Amino acid sequence: MGGGSDVAIEAADMVLLESFSSITIAIQRGRLVFDNLQKSILYLLPAGSFSELMPVLLNSIFGLPQILSNLQMIIICVLTDLPNSLALVLEKPEADLLARPPRDPKKDRLVTWRLLLHAYGFLGIMESLCANSLAWWYLQRRGIRFSSMFLRFGVPDGIDADFYNEEINRAQSVYFFCLVIMQFGNLLASRTRKLSLLQQNPFVGIGKNRALFPAMAISLAIAAFFSYIPFFQKAFLTRGVDVEFWFLPVALGLGLLLLDETRKACNRAYAKSPLAWLSW
Repeated sequence: MGGGSDVAIEAADMVLLESFSSITIAIQRGRLVFDNLQKSILYLLPAGSFSELMPVLLNSIFGLPQILSNLQMIIICVLTDLPNSLALVLEKPEADLLARPPRDPKKDRLVTWRLLLHAYGFLGIMESLCANSLAWWYLQRRGIRFSSMFLRFGVPDGIDADFYNEEINRAQSVYFFCLVIMQFGNLLASRTRKLSLLQQNPFVGIGKNRALFPAMAISLAIAAFFSYIPFFQKAFLTRGVDVEFWFLPVALGLGLLLLDETRKACNRAYAKSPLAWLSW
């Protein structure tokens, strides 16, 4: 502490150059890095794997058209989710960070079954259900019934193939924009484990994160760039969507955030409940 011989410094696991107060800062920074990595993983899993796997499974098992194209999956994984996940790395420490018990490095892994349960069983299912519902609803409005596609493994009877393929391209964009925008609700929900959005306010106070909303804007701009520019529409069969399919996912994303806020409120009120035990 405060110096020592070269031999002592080389042999030590930790060298304190100033005071014992630096230990607290070091522990907080270490826990914060681990915490923010978990939050980034939690954010990426629902859309980046679960909600992208569902269209493939529905296509291969039930003969439905693949309602999200392979290119759109790549855009989500590599581009639209990237700014938001990086913004989570800049999150400030939660108020209870130092009050948590020490982590056992042999047992407490970065990805736990509780985190996977929350990512897939809670966030992933909601995002996938909402995106699928909007896409099939769009096709229903265009005269292509869900029942006519079920176990069909191709173009339904009585429907022009060119019309059908064009509407599938548009439905894929509906699914795509729903995922991109609902991920904003996931982003705000994944910022904290127990605290509410107001307690860890992204705008003001010690919990503010000014990178969140520019990251959302960049993510949305990337989605629009590949969907509305004619060159990409022709090359990758992407399509723009009507304005209602921008605002409906906003409402669904807010619903996802409110459900997660309710879950956190229950966990704070009933810390020993089964729901709190299951929480990541």
